[in-house]
Amino acid sequence: LVFCGVCLLAGGIPVWADPGRDFSETALYALLQAGLYLIPLFAILIGVGSAQNEQEEHLLLMSQPMSRGTRVWGKFAALGVLVAGAVLLLVLPAAIAGCRLGALGFLWFHIVGVGGVFLALGLAVGFSASDRVKAHMIGLSVWLILLAGWNVLALVAAQITMVQQWPQVLPPAPG
Repeated sequence: LVFCGVCLLAGGIPVWADPGRDFSETALYALLQAGLYLIPLFAILIGVGSAQNEQEEHLLLMSQPMSRGTRVWGKFAALGVLVAGAVLLLVLPAAIAGCRLGALGFLWFHIVGVGGVFLALGLAVGFSASDRVKAHMIGLSVWLILLAGWNVLALVAAQITMVQQWPQVLPPAPG
């Protein structure tokens, strides 16, 4: 519920902050930023928490007549629907305010894809760690490394003499 509320609030910010006639471009950039920062963070934390909950209920779940793989795929699918719904809440205020639906649909589709990737990472971290706090800390670390890791690596590499002499050694940053 907090995830959906935060997405709705983040989706409403460009509508309330830029009430001008043509806010489509501003809204799309604001929603892109929310999709790149908020959705991966919440998706990885939800994945970690869900996997840790399954480990706590392991005895009850193992008594059910389905394999562990089926439960994991079902968990991923259900959480994927949750992420898709939350991203829908993210783009809904802009759609109601008159933003281009094609651009919002494109943005929704790709943000849901990013959320799915981080959801899978969260499930992987949650199933591989034994302690709940440790799993959440690893999940947050993975998110932070994937968020800012390339930039930190580029800053460190820029101090190396070889990279300064041959800047084509490192590929350009994505985006």
